[in-house]
Amino acid sequence: MENSTRQDFASVKLRLDEIVAAVSDESLSLDAALKLYEEAVALGLALSNALEEDIAKAQSEIVIEADLEADPKAEDFEDLEDLEDLEDLEDPEGACASSEGGNALL
Repeated sequence: MENSTRQDFASVKLRLDEIVAAVSDESLSLDAALKLYEEAVALGLALSNALEEDIAKAQSEIVIEADLEADPKAEDFEDLEDLEDLEDLEDPEGACASSEGGNALL
């Protein structure tokens, strides 16, 4: 959870605790209790949306990191010519090439 979301969560929790205390007072009118209830629902939805956004952001960062790890870059292939030179050293006379045509030695 991001730092700003934690601060928001703390302030929302504090306000929700105040609402619970106020609604617990039996002398509170039904109209006032209903308004506090509506405020509590709105606070809960706002916080829920903020948390869902944080989760979506974290998931997208994970996907991006996974893509970056799995996706080869052009610089990974800079030594491609060196690889071809190495293959020539392993097969200096092109023996593999002459055997591809069948029985080249016969």
